[in-house]
Amino acid sequence: MATPAFPYHDKDDSSSATEGTYTIDGYTYHIKASADGKFYWFYNNYNAETKPETVYEAFFIGTTGAYIELPAISGKALSKVILTGASGASGDSEAAITDTAGADIAGGLSQVVGKGEATYDLSGTVANTSYRITVTKKNCQFAKIELFYGEGGGSTPTEPTLSVNPTSLSFAAKDQAKTIACTVANTDGYTVGASSSDPANFAASAAGTTVTVTPTENTGSARNATVTVYLTNDGGATKVAAKTVAVTQAAAGGSEPAGDTYDKITKVAELVNGMTGFIGCEPGGTYGLQLVTGFAAYGQGFTAAYTYDETKKTLSLTSGNYTAIEFTFEAVADGFNIKQGDKYLIGTGIIDNGKPKQGTRFGRCSGTAPGHSRRMPVA
Repeated sequence: MATPAFPYHDKDDSSSATEGTYTIDGYTYHIKASADGKFYWFYNNYNAETKPETVYEAFFIGTTGAYIELPAISGKALSKVILTGASGASGDSEAAITDTAGADIAGGLSQVVGKGEATYDLSGTVANTSYRITVTKKNCQFAKIELFYGEGGGSTPTEPTLSVNPTSLSFAAKDQAKTIACTVANTDGYTVGASSSDPANFAASAAGTTVTVTPTENTGSARNATVTVYLTNDGGATKVAAKTVAVTQAAAGGSEPAGDTYDKITKVAELVNGMTGFIGCEPGGTYGLQLVTGFAAYGQGFTAAYTYDETKKTLSLTSGNYTAIEFTFEAVADGFNIKQGDKYLIGTGIIDNGKPKQGTRFGRCSGTAPGHSRRMPVA
């Protein structure tokens, strides 16, 4: 089978090796066991007399980190590997297909081989290049190894990508669940997953491209956690393109907000197409939070002073009885238009002697999906 012959191991002979180079059918294989492992051709005849059905032959190699370096073939790239485990192998042993530095390659992530079969459909491999069958858990016993080589170098894999919006969440002491919108690309075979550093107080779950974070009521001091959003193709065992979302929750105390609560929006990146809200200003003087009010037609607007409670996330009107005009954020190639009905806002701010005194900021209503018509006062 191999030149030189593999070390042979059975009930009467316990030969083994830790490293060696072998030729099979004219191709060269380099084999190396882990620091605490070994390899050999295993003829399991320990119970041959009493249980002849348990006799089998396999190539034994261990442990984690051990590898069989496969031949580089001119003009051809490794495209597929099928590993079949022996009947007496450890049921949860695993192996992966890696490059010669031990790094993962597309389609080669670790799988259970055990007593069954594992198939690796590879992409992005390169012609004239060696790859490895790498043991990733326990000892493997291979009853059969099938290698498939294709023409050329195959395609270069495109890495999956993930972005999240928003990148932070804040909750009142008693609050409802909030969502994180995920944008993904090149995710064939991948799904969005999520985990929380404090799942008892901030449970995180993923459905499609939406992650939901649900807080418990906070009866103590302010607290925080981190939600990790990631892509996975194996149920979360392997996480790629991971992003973190900072989560905070206000301390207990005071009355709970009545009606809507509001999150501040302080970054353009937090705006999404179809979001509705109010346009507002925070002056440098003594007016407090201002909401632009006025008419559906063109004309001069008025302002009414509001106060924003950072802890309760509520807005209260200081005086007067004004109704603010609701606007819609409409995405365009280089940003957002601010639209009211069929008209567009071309500027906001308070002008004093020809100089602007206030800048525009935006707010988003808690728990409202983009496009819904709940009002979102400014923060």
